[in-house]
Amino acid sequence: MPALDGMRILDMTQYEAGPSCTQALAWLGADVVKVEAPGIGDPGRVLAGSDAYFWNWNLNKRSVVLNLRNPRGDRSCSTWFRSSMSSSRTTPRA
Repeated sequence: MPALDGMRILDMTQYEAGPSCTQALAWLGADVVKVEAPGIGDPGRVLAGSDAYFWNWNLNKRSVVLNLRNPRGDRSCSTWFRSSMSSSRTTPRA
């Protein structure tokens, strides 16, 4: 059984530092759920004209699109947060 089996991590990170950290947690067995903005998703998806950068740091994760500026999306994120054992965020909430 993996070390972090049964742990859910809510990943609200972008670019290299946060996604690499949460990817390591996924490798150890955590259920990592990446939260992305509608329309654009994670900026890493289009960095350097390719989504290879994104996939390099986000393998073994599930992804959900939530509009945190909309009350419904904010409530959904709160629900995910309450069901998670940890969260990771590297970007300020606008």
